Amino acid sequence: MKVDCAASGNVNARIAIVSDYPGQTEVQLKMPQVGAGGRYLWEQLKPYGISRNDVWVTNVIKRQVLEADDSKSPVPTGELQHWHSVLRWELSQLPNLQIILCLGAHAARFFIADGRILRWRGSKVLWADKQVFIGVNPALIIREPKWDIVFRI
Repeated sequence: MKVDCAASGNVNARIAIVSDYPGQTEVQLKMPQVGAGGRYLWEQLKPYGISRNDVWVTNVIKRQVLEADDSKSPVPTGELQHWHSVLRWELSQLPNLQIILCLGAHAARFFIADGRILRWRGSKVLWADKQVFIGVNPALIIREPKWDIVFRI
């Protein structure tokens, strides 16, 4: 499968940030969460003392995806299963991982069965003995600023 944007960060991190898939800027720079949504994310995490150097940053789907408005899933089921197995392996390689910040509906579907982000947003679930905090993708705030309040809660 084509990888447009691999993960990056501190392999010894206690925290991983898992988003949906890379946008155009992420594909160009080959790093996750470096576009407008990423800048917003790092701005929001800074008051908590969390910087990019402290975490592992990745996407569920490692290629750029163009979503159709009427599509529930941006990739075929077989490809999505492949990306899920890659992410499962990737997270298992982080020896100190304790907390996962899951950002977006496609990322949520990896950690929870129904993946309805607005239902689960703000929730904490357990996955492989890790605490997973579910939130909206910061790219949503860039597209639709009205969701800013939902991101901050």
